[in-house]
Parts: sequence; C-alpha cells; structure tokens
Amino acid sequence: MKLASLFVAGAVVLSTGAMAQTPTKNVQDANQVLINIDKLNVVKFVLPLLLKKKQIGDMMAAMEKCRSKELEVRESDAKELLKLDADTKKAVAAAVEKGDYPDKALQSKIISVQEAILTRRRIVVNENVQILEDAAKLTLDEGQLKVMINILDPRSVDPSAKPDKMSDDEKRRFYLRSVFLDGLTYELLKVMYKKAE
Repeated sequence: MKLASLFVAGAVVLSTGAMAQTPTKNVQDANQVLINIDKLNVVKFVLPLLLKKKQIGDMMAAMEKCRSKELEVRESDAKELLKLDADTKKAVAAAVEKGDYPDKALQSKIISVQEAILTRRRIVVNENVQILEDAAKLTLDEGQLKVMINILDPRSVDPSAKPDKMSDDEKRRFYLRSVFLDGLTYELLKVMYKKAE
C-alpha cells in the first residue's frame, strides 16, 4: 500500500502543473536557472573523477544500455496504464457528473498496476546500477572508484541512509544510482567527451 501511496503522491505532484496558467517569462527563466543548478549539482559529483575521453565513452556506452532498458520498462508501463484508460475515464465521468464514488474493484486494479510498475522500475534501476558498476570497475582506476565512494554523502539524497553501516560497494552503487542514472549526467558527459583528451 505504501508503494501505491508513493506512486499517487508522484502523480499528484506531476499533475499540479496542469492546473497552472501559462508561465510568465520570469517563471520560464527561473526554471532555466533551476536546470542550471541541477547541472552544477551533477558536475560537482562528476568532475572530481577526472575522467579521460575513453573512460567517458565507456561510461556513456553503459549509460546508453541503461537508457534503453529504461525506455523498455516505460513502454511496458504505458501498455499497462493504457489498459486502464476506458475504465478510469468512465469512473471519473461518473464521479464528477453523478457523484459516484470510484468502484473498489477498479481501485484495487489501479493499485495492482501501480505496484507492478513500481516493482518493475525498482528491478530495472538495480539492473542498471549493476551495468554501470561493471563498466566503472572495468574502465576506471582505483582512485576514481574510491572517489565514487567518498564524494557523495548518501544522507544528502536519502536522510534515512546510514553511511557508517554501508560497505564501500553499497556507497559506490548509491553514487552510481544517484549520479550516473541522472539524465543530466549523460547530457553533460556528451559535452565533456568532446572536450576531453
């Protein structure tokens, strides 16, 4: 049930944008500043690795595999969600027009789909972290692997994390999930690759 609540909470956050009016130029410009801040947050965890061109290329190749797996799971998720399309439209119309409370069977079906989606995504994230870890161990040197372990305090991403109880491998995997699975990292590495030697 907690998983479904997280999914619903995410959906609510994403849907609030649909309620807003067209953003002003200031809001659009401020959004670009936020994107730049996000890029800086990524860069501060990538630059200390001192990646060489071949290393960037190898990590990008691994990231491309991850992106492909991510796209596959999103397509699978979309197919599952689209199966709910007619039922959810009908339920929304009945609720709004007639005051009918959504049917418990439909609610259960929705929760089942949401839980399946979350489970699939969790599995793919773990598989993608493994792809990245394998690539990192093949292409990076010991010093760079050590930087991954020490540069990111897991509590800055997950306040409940206990870094003192995490192994070096767990810290490295946490870093890879937090930094290298971020879409901005791939875009920044493309630029860095062109400039690297």
